[in-house]
Amino acid sequence: MFQDLDASLQDLLRDPWIPPAFTELSNADVSFETPDRNYAPSQLTLNLFLYEVKENRELRDNVMIQRPDPSSGFKLARPPLRLDCAYVATAWSTRNAAARIAEEHELLGQAMQWLSRFDSVPAEHLVGSLFAARDQFDLGTLLHVAQTDPNRDAGDFWMAMGIPPRAAFYVMTTVPMDLDLALDVPIVTTLIAHYPQEDEPGNAKEYVQINGFVFDPGGKPLSEAQVRIAPDDGSTTTDGSGRFTFRKLHRGTQYSVTAWKANVGQATRQVEVPSLTGEYDVRIP
Repeated sequence: MFQDLDASLQDLLRDPWIPPAFTELSNADVSFETPDRNYAPSQLTLNLFLYEVKENRELRDNVMIQRPDPSSGFKLARPPLRLDCAYVATAWSTRNAAARIAEEHELLGQAMQWLSRFDSVPAEHLVGSLFAARDQFDLGTLLHVAQTDPNRDAGDFWMAMGIPPRAAFYVMTTVPMDLDLALDVPIVTTLIAHYPQEDEPGNAKEYVQINGFVFDPGGKPLSEAQVRIAPDDGSTTTDGSGRFTFRKLHRGTQYSVTAWKANVGQATRQVEVPSLTGEYDVRIP
């Protein structure tokens, strides 16, 4: 994942819409090497060194998410971690003395100006796993430029690198790390409830609740689809995960479940309540 983040930032720094006046940034190489005492680039270079990765606990989500599963319809999975990835950005010129300092400062300023335009890494610059996950995670790849304390542990950092302190700014990206830990926990699709009857003490009336999903022709859950059940003539709309619920159905009854959505299609299936398989999904062909 980290190499995909490096490649995404590099692609953003190679954007063709970088202002023409930013000649140093357009001509500079982008490197992710460790800038230690042996680091000596042969051309003007913007170095982004990944020096810290930690979980962003403020964005931690403890709610399980639903993942499509070809065998059982859906499985529960852990939500992704949100990781703060901190880069220290430095500029490296091959010139001498004052000309070197001027070129490095100009490059740093242009890089800061360009990156500060974005609240997150645009989708068209995302690479690999970050591009594949662009529609799965609502926060995307957040980008914060020069918003952390540049003097925090700065002396220890440069001492560890074995070089004199350099002008720098910090780039923080917050990215999702998919744990891909599917759990074999079945989603409840059938609930049977008994309601006491005021006019018949000691007697309870039984109702069945069913839960299912509507899938589009590509096999993806379909949100905001209309679902109707007969003969009860009840109707509902699927939620953001494509799920629908019907309550107070009668045991032993065969129901007809119809799902449709404009510009997608319609499908109807017959279900027994409760179903022996516990499955009430509707797939639109």
